[in-house]
Formats: sequence, structure tokens, C-alpha cells
Amino acid sequence: MMKRQIQELSSILEIFCTLSDRLYFKLRYQTDKLDESAMNYLLESLETLLNQVIENPHLKLDEVSAISSHELRSIAAFSEDHDFYPSVLANRKEKNLIALIEGNAKDIPEQTAIDDYEKKYSYGEFVDESNLLAGHLCQEKVKPGDVVGLFMDKSADLVIAMYAVWKIGAVVLPIDIDFPVNRIDYMISNSMVHTVLTNFSADKLASVDCPVINIVSTPKEEKYEEINYIYQPNSLAYILYTSGSTGRPKGVEIKHASLTNFIFSSLKAVSLPDKINMIATTSCSFDISISEMFWPLVVGGSLTILNNMDAKNPDKICKAIELKHCNAIQTTPSRIQLLLQYEKNHLAFENLTHLYLMGEVLSESLVHEIRQVSPCEIFNCYGPTESTIWVSAKKVEPGKKITIGKPIENVQFYILRNNLTLAAIGTYGQLALAGDSLAAGYRDNEKLTSKSFVELGTPINQRVYLTGDLARWDSKGEVEVVGRVDNQIKINGVRIELDEIEKVASAHEGIKNAVALVNHDETSKFISLYFTSDWTTKKFSAPEIRQYLSHHLLSQMLPKQIYQVEYFPLNSNGKIDREKLIEISRLSQTQVQLIEEDVKYYTDTQRLLAKIWEKELNQKNIGLFESYFDIGGNSLKIIQLLNALNNELRVSLSIADLFKFPSIALLSERVDELSSHKFLKTKEITKMDISISEEDFIEQKIKVFVLYVLMISHLTKDPKVIVTECLADGHYTNYSFDTTYWETLEKALEEMAASLTTTDRLPSTNSASLWKYSGGDSILEQIDGILLEQHSDKICLSFDPKKIRENRVEAILNDLKRLLIYPELQLSLPSYTD
Repeated sequence: MMKRQIQELSSILEIFCTLSDRLYFKLRYQTDKLDESAMNYLLESLETLLNQVIENPHLKLDEVSAISSHELRSIAAFSEDHDFYPSVLANRKEKNLIALIEGNAKDIPEQTAIDDYEKKYSYGEFVDESNLLAGHLCQEKVKPGDVVGLFMDKSADLVIAMYAVWKIGAVVLPIDIDFPVNRIDYMISNSMVHTVLTNFSADKLASVDCPVINIVSTPKEEKYEEINYIYQPNSLAYILYTSGSTGRPKGVEIKHASLTNFIFSSLKAVSLPDKINMIATTSCSFDISISEMFWPLVVGGSLTILNNMDAKNPDKICKAIELKHCNAIQTTPSRIQLLLQYEKNHLAFENLTHLYLMGEVLSESLVHEIRQVSPCEIFNCYGPTESTIWVSAKKVEPGKKITIGKPIENVQFYILRNNLTLAAIGTYGQLALAGDSLAAGYRDNEKLTSKSFVELGTPINQRVYLTGDLARWDSKGEVEVVGRVDNQIKINGVRIELDEIEKVASAHEGIKNAVALVNHDETSKFISLYFTSDWTTKKFSAPEIRQYLSHHLLSQMLPKQIYQVEYFPLNSNGKIDREKLIEISRLSQTQVQLIEEDVKYYTDTQRLLAKIWEKELNQKNIGLFESYFDIGGNSLKIIQLLNALNNELRVSLSIADLFKFPSIALLSERVDELSSHKFLKTKEITKMDISISEEDFIEQKIKVFVLYVLMISHLTKDPKVIVTECLADGHYTNYSFDTTYWETLEKALEEMAASLTTTDRLPSTNSASLWKYSGGDSILEQIDGILLEQHSDKICLSFDPKKIRENRVEAILNDLKRLLIYPELQLSLPSYTD
């Protein structure tokens, strides 16, 4: 029985112990700092400790547990007591992913399932295409249990291929097309791939020792024998490779039962938009991509998917969200941070109603930034690859602490001490996961599997996965993750084992030993590599070392700084003192040498680019052919670099340019091209393609005609516009428009529609034709740089670069696209200066 103490105390808590015929404890505490329930918990834990010691005086200290039976019941309840959302699949009789999607194909066959800009599939078409590919795979002797590699750009083809592989009972191995060749070869060899599917001519697969099928160019039968899908919960669904501490990536094997549990349980743990249209931007090498691709399909929603290049470009992502009316996204906090950097992208966030963020710590500051532009629901999701995508999700509420919440159904969380016994509530330990979502293990690596997946006895009595995350239970039964207990890190959501970098570096012929560490600058964290060498005469080159590493490692794993040291400092335990190693490198002591070289730049543009890169990346002597992404650059810094380049060089580079020309050598050519107008000599014409669906062909066509006339009026600063129509038979006719009274887009559309339907002196809405602005002259040779082409399925606005500067064209196109989306905008366009 607790008694409150009224007198003042010098300490928050005082404990008194007396011994007579019994052992007595007396607690005195400050009531404004501690409450009675906490004191009762302390006494209960103390009693539990004492009873254990009395029963067994020879117990070692780490064998003693302070957890009472009451606390054990509380921990068990944490994984069961959860406020779930009503399941969107509650009334469905289908019980696996394939059956759910095929049910949608029967119920809503005409509804759009996938749109990747190049192709659009309804549910009926998606299942039909998948069945055709599944039949072709059977014809190629692919059997249940065989591993099929998917080396594809992110597209509808990828989703179809994944579904087809599962339909025949085979195993999916997603392979990112940007991976280094050596990593791809290892993944294919280690997973024992039977066949690789691709959708383009892939040079990286030249050395692959298995059949490679291009699903685009390979002819398929129009119909195959019906495939009777049999759900096998214990068979493998997919293998995903993550960074490994052995120097090689490790293949995580996920069973269909685990994937099914994720699908059903995750959709109860979060809310969804009423008609979900999710945008998919994640590399297929990360398991987020599986949920973002198949979540919307199992619930009868829509999927908008971007290719690998566009998915790296924040402009492309935000424009896709606006154009396709996407309302949900699953991604990392870093990606959201990137999208928020451009103010013009904030319009996209008005469409998003649901954000599911995972892969990194979600900060209060980022949540605040999101709240400034969108009232969307934000969910903080958590889960390593070994637990099938994610295993907990907590809705972020204003004013409340951000946690990873509680586990989804059929998953249990445990916080363990170093000896793998339960840690008390509120104390830190390693987070362990158990339940139906756990992976089968690591591909062909029993030793690592038995180390990471452990059978624990009483009171857990389960197989658990040791995450390596340092965490604790809070008083509400939610888990707070605060760091790592091992050498694993995450950079921009990418899981990285520093041990893998060290082992790959140590295999270099001139490197004896290597240590990889994480450093920080003002905006981000990056990797530094330290090494020793027996070489005495040959000089090391940082670009050469990075090039060697890039053949084996992901770009996110390449070190920004490389140091050669005489020796590694050791601590009192004889281990490398990593903190001291960072310290002596900062002090630039004589035993540490930053590996640099005098780089020769050949042009003024290269020298100017190097100066800007050095400032933005805080790095000197950048190699002429080193990729921006290999020397510490990332998607978060790219906006800042782009602004600096355009301001200093007075050009109009785009984010796409930085991805396409990632080195100083390549980018300098692009800058010179823009500055000297060399691009004007090419036959390439900048275009804006506007796809037109059959149901609103005329309406969309009229809108483009209006915008086209409006654009010319703006450029010529004349409300009266004359255009020339070039007909298929070689004849042409001039037509006049007066935009004086076009005050709104709606009014302009009405007048244009009336003109097109009442006058045969205006361009046809049915036949293919060209419009050219002729400045009032009927002579076709005197066009002024603008062309409108009509095709059966799209209209193209084209610009002759001999007449209009490219940066001006891009600005005009952006405004025209906005007018297409937002009819309420005024028709007047801003002024553009050359």
C-alpha cells in the first residue's frame, strides 16, 4: 500500500530498506514528478527480482528479469489491442491476391486498372494480358517454384509480368534496371533464376546464363489453355535482395501466406480513399513497390505508374498526380521532402488525401511542412523487408508524438534485452517481430537465416526476426524506434550494411583493410571510406576507387569522401575506434590523407560547372566523368544544384537534364548546346502530346485549338490570329480568329465549338491536318515556329527551335498544360523574355 509523503524531498525518489524478521522497503517521491501507478509498478518489479534471487541465488545478473506476470500480460495485449479500420475486403469471399483481382475483372471489367502513360489497361484487359503471358511462360517450360527474374522498367508490363508469374505458381525476382551488372549477375545466379523477362533490349543481360524473353517483341499466341490457379500459401511469392554484411546482397524469401496476411491486415490498419488512385514511384527492388502496385488493384481502384526515370523527377511525379488525379502515395519521407522543395509542386498535394510514409524516421518538421499544403491523412508505417513490406502503421495526429504504433493483425512485437529475454515496458532493447508476416529466410544462406530468425522459449514461444532496431514500448502500448543496435544505416530510405561496403572495398587489389562510416553535413548524411594499403609507389585515385565500387554496389552506397590512413586507431577492447577515426580525419592529421587528384578541365564551361558542384557538394577535385549521384549527390540536393546552375549559367536546365547528363563532361556539352543554340540545327522539335480518349475527342480537340490560338495571340501580342491549315492533298487555307472577347476559357470553348460546327471555312475536326501560324501570310515557308498536328489518337503542339528559344517553349508548354487542367484559370499568359 502506497502512502503519500507530504514533507519536501531533496530527490525525486528516495528508497529506504530495513531488515528485521522481514525485508521492508519504503518509497518517498515528489508527487508532481511521479505518480502512484509508477511507484506501484516499481515495487512490483522489485518484488519479482527478489523472488527470483531467493529461489535461485546463483542466477547471473543478465538472467534476472524484472518483468512481473502482470506486465507480461500487458505486453501480450499490446500486439492484440488495436483500433482497426473497417476492412475494405470484409465482404469479399476471395482470400488471396490473385483471386481478388480476378474477382474485380469479372465485376468491373471496363474500369481502368493501370495507366503508365504509354498503355492503359482495364481490369478485364489486365487479366487477359496476364493470362496470355502466363500461358507463354508455361510454353517455355517455367514450372511452379521456378524463379523468374523481372528486368523491366517500371511500367504496366512489370505488373502484368509479376501477376503472370504468380498465376503459374512461380517465384518473382524483381531486378532494378539501374543496378550494376555484377550485382545483377549475382542476384540471378544466387537465386537460381530459370528465365528472365524484360521489356526492352537489355545489354546488362548479355552474360546471363538463362533464357531471356522480351515480352514486347516476342510473339504470343492469341489464346492459351486456361490456367487453373491453385493458391499455395507455403510456396514462395518473391525474393528481394537487400544490402548484406557479408559483402554480398542477401535474398529475402517471402511466402504467399506472408503476402496475403499483409494485404488483408494492412488494409485494416489504415484508411483508404473512397476510390483510390495510387501513384507508383518506388524502384521494384524495394518491397514498397509491391504494395503500391497491388494495393489499389485488390480493392478495385486504379494504379498510375511512372517509369524509372520519371519516378526520380519531382516535376514528373507532381504533374502525374495532377493530370491523373492521384489521391494516394506510398513512399519515403525523403521523397516527400523532395516533392515539397518546389513551391510549384504544392498544387499536387491538394489532390493527395492519403500519404503512407515508410523506410525512414518521420520527423515532426516534415509533418508540419506537409500540413502547410495539404490536410491529407498521414500514416507512419514500419517494417523491414524480412517482415513483408510493413507490419505497423500509425496515423499521425496533430500535437501527438510520432510512433510506429502497434502491429497489424497476426503480427507480434517484442522488445528484447541483449540476452534475448523480454525488456520491461519503457526500457530500450532490440525490436523483434513474430507472426504470419515473417520471411522464410535468406536465399541459400542458412547461417545468416539462423542468426536473424531465432526460436525463443517461454514466455514468447515463437520464431522471431531480430530487426536490429533499438526501440521501447511507451505507456500506451505503442513502439518508439530510436536507432540501431548494429552497423546498418539508411540513406534516403535505402537500407545499407556498412560491412558490405568494407568487404567490397577490401577486395580491391591495393586496399589492405577498409572501414566505412557515416558522416553528416548541414543537409544530409553520407558515407566516408577509410583504408590502409601496402602500396608504396602507386598513387590512389578517388574516381578509380569509386568506379571499382560502382561495379558492385548501389549508387547510394558509394562513398563521398575517401581517406587513406597509416593505421586504424583502436579502443581499449582492441577494436577499431570509429569515432576517433572520424575525429582525426577532421583534424587532417599527417597519418590521414584525403584521396584527391588534380583534375584537368578543358573548357570554361567545365571549370564553371566544377566550381558550382564543389560548392553545392562540399567537395573538391570532382572528376570529369564522375556521376553526381556517385559523389554524394542525391535527389534531395538536386533542386538546390539545379537552381544554382541555372542562376550562374543563365540557362534553363531541367531536372531531367541532370539525370540524363550526370557528369561534368556530359552536362558541360548540354550547357554549351543550350547557350550556343546548337540544338537549333537538329531536326528534333519540342512537342506537347495531348492524349485524347474517344468519348471526349471533339471536346479535347476544341480545347487544344483554343489554346493554340491563344498562345499565338500571346506571342504576337495581337488579339487577331491567322493560321494556315495544310490538308492531306497538299492544299492549304488561311483562317482568322479574334480573341478580343475571349475572357474565360469556357467562353472561348463555346465560341470555338460554335465556329467549328457552323462554318466549313475552319479546320476540320475529323480529318488529319496541320495548323501553322503564318503571321497573316499564306506562304507556307514563312511560318513562325509553331505547328499543331492532328493524329487519330492525339494532338501535338510543336515548336520549331529555329524560331523559338527552348526555355521559352518549356515555359509556354507548362502554362498550356495548366490551362488544360484548370479551366477556371484566366486566358492571359505571362510574358516570356528571351
